[in-house]
Amino acid sequence: GLVVCLLNPKKSQIILDGCSAPGGKGFYINELTNGEANIDSYDNNAVRLTKMKKKIETLSIKNIKCHIKDLEKDKVKYFENFWLILPL
Repeated sequence: GLVVCLLNPKKSQIILDGCSAPGGKGFYINELTNGEANIDSYDNNAVRLTKMKKKIETLSIKNIKCHIKDLEKDKVKYFENFWLILPL
């Protein structure tokens, strides 16, 4: 949770969450912004990402999008104004 507090997310920001599964950072950001931040979550572990997607569906969260990518190797969509979270 500390990295999310340091980020200090705001509503309407676009946030890229690396190593996102199982979703702790993303869900916390969602809570702090009342679901008004756009969160792109990236992880290279399909099993963990599937669990995260199920939790997103269960909680009816609409602003977190999951992507299976290895951020060390794969390219991701570029955003002009985004905030990036990397694991500590």
